[in-house]
Amino acid sequence: MGTKSRLPLLPREEWTHDARTMFTLYEGPAAYEEGSKSNLFLTLARHPKLGTSFFKYNGRLLMTAKVDVTLREIAILRLAWLYRAPYEWAQHVEFALTSQEIDAEYIEAYKRGEVRKEPDKGILTPAQIEAIKRGADDPIWTPLQAHTIRAVDQLKETGNMEDETWDALAAGLGEKEVLELLFFMGTYGMLAWILNVLGIECEEHQRKHIENF
Repeated sequence: MGTKSRLPLLPREEWTHDARTMFTLYEGPAAYEEGSKSNLFLTLARHPKLGTSFFKYNGRLLMTAKVDVTLREIAILRLAWLYRAPYEWAQHVEFALTSQEIDAEYIEAYKRGEVRKEPDKGILTPAQIEAIKRGADDPIWTPLQAHTIRAVDQLKETGNMEDETWDALAAGLGEKEVLELLFFMGTYGMLAWILNVLGIECEEHQRKHIENF
């Protein structure tokens, strides 16, 4: 499997109104003229109606879910690691090291280029990010965090979850939170496949996160 992008980024001269509108979802009105800074957006600009539908769904999930943000990022990064999805890994390492949750304030700060990056106060620590590679048995994890990693591993291997793992998650989370966590696992598992198949390359400023990937 090569790493070269299988769909080139859509060039400016081919940006349609729908593509430009999609760019503004996360990057604000200026992106309509200036374009997106995201290689994912510039790839999905080839099918902007599909991209817009996905980004609206995913943005809503990120901003309205009540499940603990730490569990969410552990699950997403474990998926990225297991699927060897460098783009997803780099994006979420970058996010996990910030001190902001994804909400309306975060989106506005992102548009202004003012997202806070404080590794000592992030959602995850650098040590936790490294431990994600080692798995659920690392002593750094709480029991609920460890079961979240086991859930990801089991879903990838069998498409299902063992009763013990389900029971542990259900005991530690509410029904809505468990459902949200499942949707995050499904969404970011799917996204890892898409990113890998398309060979979407990391943005320059995030390549440091995949040096030893």
